[in-house]
Amino acid sequence: MHLASNLIFRDKIVLLLFSFCLFFYLSAPVTQMADSNYSMMVSQSLIDHGTIRLDKYKIEKHEPFSKPGVVHTGYPYQIEVHQEKLYYHFPNGTSVLSAPFVALLNIFGLSAVNADGTYNLNGETKIQRILAALLMSMVAVLFYFTSRVSLNKTFSLAIALTGALATPLLSTASRAMWAHTWLVLLLSSIIFLVWRGIREKKKPNPILLATLVAWMYFVRPTSSISIIAVSALVLIYFRPIFIAYCLTGLGWLAGFLIYSQYQFDTFLPSYYTASRLGSETFFIALAGNAISPARGLLVYSPFIFSIVLALLVFRESVQEKSVVFVSVVAIVLHWLVVSSFPHWWGGHSYGPRFMTDVIPWILLLAIIALQAARTSSSDSNQSLSPFFIFRAHVAGAFLLVAISIFMHIPGAFSGHSAMWNSHPNNIDRNRERIWDWRYPQFLVGLLTPRISKDFPDFISGKPIYLNTPAAEPFLDYGWSGAEPNHRWTEKNNARFGFKATAGKPIAVTLKLIPFVVKGHDRQRLRIEANNEFVSEFVLGEQPLSEFRFVIPGTFVKATNIIALYIPDAISPKELKVSLDPRKLGIAVEYIAITEL
Repeated sequence: MHLASNLIFRDKIVLLLFSFCLFFYLSAPVTQMADSNYSMMVSQSLIDHGTIRLDKYKIEKHEPFSKPGVVHTGYPYQIEVHQEKLYYHFPNGTSVLSAPFVALLNIFGLSAVNADGTYNLNGETKIQRILAALLMSMVAVLFYFTSRVSLNKTFSLAIALTGALATPLLSTASRAMWAHTWLVLLLSSIIFLVWRGIREKKKPNPILLATLVAWMYFVRPTSSISIIAVSALVLIYFRPIFIAYCLTGLGWLAGFLIYSQYQFDTFLPSYYTASRLGSETFFIALAGNAISPARGLLVYSPFIFSIVLALLVFRESVQEKSVVFVSVVAIVLHWLVVSSFPHWWGGHSYGPRFMTDVIPWILLLAIIALQAARTSSSDSNQSLSPFFIFRAHVAGAFLLVAISIFMHIPGAFSGHSAMWNSHPNNIDRNRERIWDWRYPQFLVGLLTPRISKDFPDFISGKPIYLNTPAAEPFLDYGWSGAEPNHRWTEKNNARFGFKATAGKPIAVTLKLIPFVVKGHDRQRLRIEANNEFVSEFVLGEQPLSEFRFVIPGTFVKATNIIALYIPDAISPKELKVSLDPRKLGIAVEYIAITEL
């Protein structure tokens, strides 16, 4: 570790890089907690009770499917019930590795568990934000270390910042403790050790290497592809340590099988089974994970094109062709595997979440491509043209990196990017939205979604309660999910629609309450029908009340869109009254439409 220690203590760039990334990640307001909910509670259970089980805590049970995210067991989908014992459904590797950090944060009063044993969402969120930002800042430094093995400081810094800001590290892995987060750190560490060993002709420690590889599997089973790739590199370049490497890995695997048998009465937890693979939409998924406007890696990180081009143009100067081959195979096989998931778009997330795992391989290819380009441009036996080709390629690469950063920024800084998954309709039930270039996720907040629904007829005078499924066909853009008694608008504008008799006047009644708290004492409401102004209200602190407006017959069409503009909508998180990131305006109990 001589090179790493020199870089840490002598290279100020490392400290500046780490500090910049940590500040940047922590300053980004978006937190993407979904699958990772309860993972830090497992860490706390390990600290408090020495077990991954969550039985010691009070996790609220509901009626099955009574709330979003609640499954047939009555618990959130993140909680798995096995023989009346409660477990975290997703791999526990993240929770185990995070436990020391959680213990440290406990000293500062942060915990995922309240004093009464209930789930502390606020504490879990803060822990995940801090830890994810810290780990991804460490990954940026590892990218720099890996680059410095064969590149100068300037190019190494450029590679590190590209990895930190122009990839899903920014928009996914730094937003919460997804399984991808620890996996990227582990794989980046492995690639650094292997690449340094190859370039410096030094064998890495087989026990350390195999341990890191094993924990990749414990964190996320799809890392099996990367495990095979790393093992291939060890066999090719470090054959004398291969047996020790394999024996260490088998030791860890045996321990994992014993653990699983003890906890779940099976050698593999349910999340690790091959039954998760297999899809009738494989080829659509293959294209979607590459080029779709919602999940395409090449759309969100187009700088990858410059890497491919450099490897082709400067192929004669590529020194480690076996590393390139193995890296490409690892990326392609991972792409094939995640495209075989029935849920291949990754649910409610931002951009190419499932492709986050291969970013370290892509950055390794970037290092090799840049090294080959520099070698070619400086070859004294060549003409001046390779030099100019190199300069032009670098300029093009920087442009593509800038575009990539722009593509990932909304995932970290725009709350609208998370809401896009639900509005104007749920992406899990309307997968055609993945291919909608007219309202892509990376432009959410800048574009208003097109009207895509066939609105129903209404029953005159009958209230449409917004907390019921019957309201869904009437609602378009800008609404949050149903709550027990109402539904919030969650943007500065929201829309609903209905069919009616053209030319016949209509009265609309909204029963609502505005989001008004100390320091934010009003909500203005402007109402338009089919782009025509019809009414406006100024709402202050008040109980749930009815507000009625009339749409003149001259404005009424066969299909009508009612737009509610709430310019004072604001998130409770911004006002520091809760962690709710939604931009709340009014909570509507019902809408009643009456023909006049």
